[in-house]
Amino acid sequence: MTWTPRPAQQAARQMLREHARAGVRRLCVVMPTGAGKTHLAAWTIADQQRAGLRVGVIAHRREIMRQWQRTVAEHGGIVKGPE
Repeated sequence: MTWTPRPAQQAARQMLREHARAGVRRLCVVMPTGAGKTHLAAWTIADQQRAGLRVGVIAHRREIMRQWQRTVAEHGGIVKGPE
């Protein structure tokens, strides 16, 4: 599956990159339901993993973690979690 980010997702990604380059270590993106937060995060996680960095994802429900695993895998990354 090929995923094409929407303009708002591209803008959020650019904002994340600019703030990270400026040294900001804790970032939060707020978007409405259905805006693609999970895809944006998965895209970012996969990029970080390709750069050799480790990324942690915490979820309070197993099903949410399974959804994360699937979405991050769609973007070329890996999230270890419940079987």
